Amino acid sequence: MAGAVKAIVFDYGAVFTFEWRTRKFLAEHDRALGLRPGTLFQYFFSGEAWELVSTGKISEDEYFRRLQAGWEGPWPAGLEELRHGGAPLEGINGRVVRLAVALRRRHKVGLLSNATISLRGLLSELGLLDLFDFVVISAEVGLRKPDPAIFHLTAIVAEVDISECLLVDDKERNTSAAMAVGMQAIRFRSAAQLQRELLARGLLDAPVF
Repeated sequence: MAGAVKAIVFDYGAVFTFEWRTRKFLAEHDRALGLRPGTLFQYFFSGEAWELVSTGKISEDEYFRRLQAGWEGPWPAGLEELRHGGAPLEGINGRVVRLAVALRRRHKVGLLSNATISLRGLLSELGLLDLFDFVVISAEVGLRKPDPAIFHLTAIVAEVDISECLLVDDKERNTSAAMAVGMQAIRFRSAAQLQRELLARGLLDAPVF
């Protein structure tokens, strides 16, 4: 049986944000360029350049330069918006924000994100930084999910035992890796589904929407 939860650890992209907007933006470019669906999303957000920028080993400018240099043919116009990753395009899921606010009445609430160095500034601009008791960003700590070390680090930053952390993440590889090192986890699919699971675990006193 799962133990008590003292800290809820949220992923950012596709949990707090609507990642489908980035996917839609890039899918439109795929179609315009005659590319297989998903080509540009994979090009931007997988591979060596993304791993390096999201662990702080290269700058965002160098990341974008490498993408341009590795592209076969002329670089497509209109992609400059993704220099800092997809988060600025995606908008905020207000229902998830409301859940986080409610959870914070009785628990620590934190963020654990595979993201570039600009995420903390974006959170501040959006007025979200103060929502969290702690923030762990891959580019700041040099580690990425699903590396077990980043889950251990997050528990240390949260000042709780790893078994007292609950990760909310949209990717199965991350929730599985977290559980393998002793974290509890919920795989995120929607705000409504998350609310149901939080209520079932007794982590929310009542629905918030």
